[in-house]
Amino acid sequence: PPVLILLHKPKGCLTTSADPKGRATVYDCLPEGERWRRLKAIGRLDYNTEGLLLLTNRGELKRYLELPRNGFVRKYRARIWGHVTQERLDSLRHGISVDDVHYRGIRARLDDPSAEEAHGSDAAGSVK
Repeated sequence: PPVLILLHKPKGCLTTSADPKGRATVYDCLPEGERWRRLKAIGRLDYNTEGLLLLTNRGELKRYLELPRNGFVRKYRARIWGHVTQERLDSLRHGISVDDVHYRGIRARLDDPSAEEAHGSDAAGSVK
């Protein structure tokens, strides 16, 4: 039967089924059993990131939700070190190129614009 799990991925584990270095994976957060090892993560979150992660046993659902052309909005919240302004974040709307690879644009905003002046080195923001 179709399975869809909503998992809160903690910091300090990888979004992968196995790690050659022996680090914890999201599968270590699930109950024991081979049944759970068949699940595939929809997208990924980095090692030091926490948040909602979906896992499913349906490859077609995984693919559909991951493809940008299907228009599913992903929302992230990040802590920013260093000085950043809303104007600088707005410049990301058209995408950027790094080492000849172009990345699509994003919408980013400071959660609290006053944090820009008060905490320029420790502001929080959202990315879509």
